[in-house]
Amino acid sequence: MFKESNMTSSFRDTVFLSQTHRSLINQILGAESDLDDLLESVWVEQNGEAKAQEESSFTLYLDESPNGEVCKIGLVIGANKFEGENYPPLAVTYVNENTGDVVVPAKALENFAWLGPWSELLDTLANLSQEEIWDFPSRNEYHHSYEILHNYLNYTFYRLKRQGKICISSDQAFAAFNTGLVDDRFDDIFACFEPSEGKSEWKFVDFAPKGNRPLKKKLDRYFNPLPQRATYFAKLEDVVFDAEKTIENDFEHIFLDNLSRFPFEFLCRLVRSYDSNLESIFRLGKEEAEAIQDLTDLLDEDPHLYMHFRDSFDNAVNRAKLRTRANYKLAVPSYYPRKDSMSFLLPVSLLDEESADIVLVVQLLDSGIYQGQTILDKETAYCNARLICKPESEWLRI
Repeated sequence: MFKESNMTSSFRDTVFLSQTHRSLINQILGAESDLDDLLESVWVEQNGEAKAQEESSFTLYLDESPNGEVCKIGLVIGANKFEGENYPPLAVTYVNENTGDVVVPAKALENFAWLGPWSELLDTLANLSQEEIWDFPSRNEYHHSYEILHNYLNYTFYRLKRQGKICISSDQAFAAFNTGLVDDRFDDIFACFEPSEGKSEWKFVDFAPKGNRPLKKKLDRYFNPLPQRATYFAKLEDVVFDAEKTIENDFEHIFLDNLSRFPFEFLCRLVRSYDSNLESIFRLGKEEAEAIQDLTDLLDEDPHLYMHFRDSFDNAVNRAKLRTRANYKLAVPSYYPRKDSMSFLLPVSLLDEESADIVLVVQLLDSGIYQGQTILDKETAYCNARLICKPESEWLRI
């Protein structure tokens, strides 16, 4: 039984969510900008506080229906193994990826067909397509995991599915989709499938560029026109950022939910410039995650410190706007799968004006202004941008 006295009404104050579990949830949901809001809402809706008081372990379900598609996973919550006044009493101990028949962006392709070993499939596609970096050098120094390609293929399929561009023959004997990648002769590469005798309706057969004549003949026989690429731009505003428009940032989400995404040195500088006595937050021996949580709590409580952070961040975003006004290509179009929406990625310099320390995600609202919705690290931003095309901006190269 959990101790009732330790419970609070806030998910954030009650349940510890590790970065590993956060990343996994975001991968499944295709989420970045509003995971924390979702967690808070389901905590209240599903009476998580009461369950924690009555049960030694329970499951909290994330269940959303963006654009009519259901996303559902389970978070198993139990006692936090880290004890102490600075740690919440509970923690997410397991993320249940068994989503059954529901559709989630990152799992749509796996739900559609049996793919075989991912490593073999991705290695084949990487070798067929024009040469490109599909791994983050900092993470995969000695071997290929094709993390970027894996992300690209999953979400490209999801976009195609939403656009009705997964082609299935009239006799249900063959299926295919356009990967959006090309070979060395600039011919489209198609993923091809045949009926499966297993649990999945389809099974992956092979990729079909021009060189794979048998499959190419099948494509020509079954489909006219051939499977089309995913498209992302419906209007000029989707691809060209207007630096003259106002940007209104969602500061509460950026600071109170995502402070850990800021460079730690930048946070130390801001605290020091506000009140050097507050540097005890970053005292020697304290874990970085604990220090950031303490600073988040202080920001929530101290309006003057909050405004100090807000003004500094606003200045950095305004400098990013000025740079984008001089070179519109700095604003990189990005696709957000879970909401099936377009946004822009802006490079924000906090420590060094010559480099982007974080990436601001901005979306054009119906009112005609941009909203700064969240901040990302450059690796996540690159994956989102790569869904549309290979990023050419110097600041986003890996």
